Amino acid sequence: MRFRTELCVLLLFTSVSGCALFQENASDKLQAKIDQERSRLREAGPTGHPIKRIVRLTSSVIAQPVSENRIRQAVWRQMCEACLEKPQARRSLNQNGFRVGISQRPYPWALESLLSTSRKQVNAGSGKDSSKSPMFFSASGRGSGLPIVIPDGGESQIEVRRGTAAEIPAEASIPSMTGLKAGEEIRCVLRLKTIESQDGWTLVRFQPELHFGAEAMRLTVSADRDLLPMRQKIVPLFEQQFEIKLHRDDVVVLGYHPNSEWSFGQFFFQTDSLNSSMEHLLVLKMSGVETIEGRPSLQVNYRKN
Repeated sequence: MRFRTELCVLLLFTSVSGCALFQENASDKLQAKIDQERSRLREAGPTGHPIKRIVRLTSSVIAQPVSENRIRQAVWRQMCEACLEKPQARRSLNQNGFRVGISQRPYPWALESLLSTSRKQVNAGSGKDSSKSPMFFSASGRGSGLPIVIPDGGESQIEVRRGTAAEIPAEASIPSMTGLKAGEEIRCVLRLKTIESQDGWTLVRFQPELHFGAEAMRLTVSADRDLLPMRQKIVPLFEQQFEIKLHRDDVVVLGYHPNSEWSFGQFFFQTDSLNSSMEHLLVLKMSGVETIEGRPSLQVNYRKN
């Protein structure tokens, strides 16, 4: 009798634990299927085709004499320069001559005035209608800027200006710029990469770079291996790299932060010549994030006779 009682208790315990184990495994499998389906829906549109997000920006480069800084100073007073998540990143940028500000609607009147004036000056020299300039945009919607389209996780480049090696002081030279000759052209490039994008906003990484050397395609050999063709020698300025979260219709302004000593920001945004000195502002407008749905590729069936 005692043996039967112990056997019943053992069977009861086994059945209960087995049911619990079965329920736990079933719950895990169900949750895995739900996660898999959600992942599939995120990557595919309503028709089951893959989707891709793209970020649309509009850029304008404004040049003004260095002496005419009243409107530029008003622009910076009306922009929010606390747009970087880390305060030390802003201090590092300022120390190296870079200045970054952001604005939402309504846009500062000084920025509108600067864009309008620069657009009229450019078109006056080319004989075009200022309201149809392809290089400048206005917050009111008149005119358009240079369009930039970046796929989610992709990158693009903006050439801010071209300088010469003679403008870089000898004490400011860096080892990675070997083979640079006096008077050689240096392209100041800003590389933009989208880190993450959702409906209505995107996180963009800004990477200043110096490009120099021959612009022809050439094959580079390193350690007995053939590398991909290179357009130019590229020197990334990693210390000046920063990230900004942009929402639709946000405007970002990049320019020169005055310092007592020469800086890379000065080389990017100031041009000195015998006749005059010009200062540049780069204005970027976040036009929005779009979702593009892919289409099935053409399939060809054939039969070998």
